[in-house]
Amino acid sequence: MAIEKGSMREVISSVYQRLIKDEELLRLLKYKPRSTTYKDPLDVSLPDIIGSTEYWNIVNERILLTNKVDDLEGNSLCRLYISSGRRRADSGNYLFAEQEIIIDTFVHEIYQSDLRSEWILDRLNELLALERVNGAIGKLDFVKSDPASAPLQYQRYVHRYMYSTWKKWWVMVEFDEIKLLRGKPVEIQYGIKVYPLTLDEISEIGSKIYNSRIGTFFVDKSLLNEANDIPIETLEEIHKLNDLEFIYYLALSGDINLIYSLSDALRMVLKCDVVVEQNADIKIFKGEEIVTLDNDLFLSIKKIITKQNFLKDDEKTEFRPANAKARALLEKLNKAKENLQTQNKKDGLSLNDIISIVATHSNDINIITVWNLTVYQLYICYLRLLMWDDYHNKYQLIPHSSDIDALDLKHWAVDINKIK
Repeated sequence: MAIEKGSMREVISSVYQRLIKDEELLRLLKYKPRSTTYKDPLDVSLPDIIGSTEYWNIVNERILLTNKVDDLEGNSLCRLYISSGRRRADSGNYLFAEQEIIIDTFVHEIYQSDLRSEWILDRLNELLALERVNGAIGKLDFVKSDPASAPLQYQRYVHRYMYSTWKKWWVMVEFDEIKLLRGKPVEIQYGIKVYPLTLDEISEIGSKIYNSRIGTFFVDKSLLNEANDIPIETLEEIHKLNDLEFIYYLALSGDINLIYSLSDALRMVLKCDVVVEQNADIKIFKGEEIVTLDNDLFLSIKKIITKQNFLKDDEKTEFRPANAKARALLEKLNKAKENLQTQNKKDGLSLNDIISIVATHSNDINIITVWNLTVYQLYICYLRLLMWDDYHNKYQLIPHSSDIDALDLKHWAVDINKIK
């Protein structure tokens, strides 16, 4: 299975790969100190370890991801162990956590004549300290080295490095609304992006299918409060569920299609493979990386979709379950507006009406080019047209009005967020 981006496994794997691909470190772990018998471990006349037939034997014996010490006594080795250490919240930023990486070095006394323990630490710091590794935010920071108990004839040091990571690796990057205006996708951490569909793409999918898929993100359990046929104990248990758990609850109550509708919606807005596994977990495939959908990731995607589709945060769903039991649970939800297209109406106009209005009355947009706009761009254009029209109509009334203040004249060039 692929390693998830930003995970602790990715960081440790990245450190491991860096160490096993460094010829100098491998020489320090393998070759004995310079003497009348042995050459300096970095002497160019010694055979390279990387590329040799013994490479993997040396790596598997000298650089480990498991703490195996029972074979050290009776052998004269230099060995590294890579493992994770303490993880704690970053007091300076609620989004971040601080994670330790521990590298244990075991050096047999026959290597110590050239201060091999110190030499290895120097090399580790050259490779890792203040360097970037995959999965970490920023750079690794060297914290400290401490001597520790070791098998007979061995010297052991515990080296600690620290890096920053997300408490949740996929925490959404704060985005500027200029991305929405430009029609660009909004990135969630590590390459996952939420794409705004153009009107042309929506027309190809079909507006009903598009609205239905988007609607799966807006299933709202609060409307069940008005249901008279649901026991209060059941309602209390339902309200303990988070948003994604509630969708699973509805699906398991009789209509598993809701999970597949959600996976279709994710596939549509993320533009990557999304699979529902046998246990109903939803897996998102981004290149070679695999991410499991959980509630926080679900909410981050929902937040972006809300903005991209010019919706309110309290939009409801049009999802129609095929099963009677699930339908009963969703009865109150379905009393919301008929679908997201209806919810998007302004002044009783449909999406088709607004498309034709913008295409007809905009200077540089026509019925051919309007399909290149996203939903957000369309409604921004439409609102600006309304504001322009309202301003100029009222402006013309000024000479004929005895109470100008009653006109509530507002210039069309104002913050669009104040009138959405």
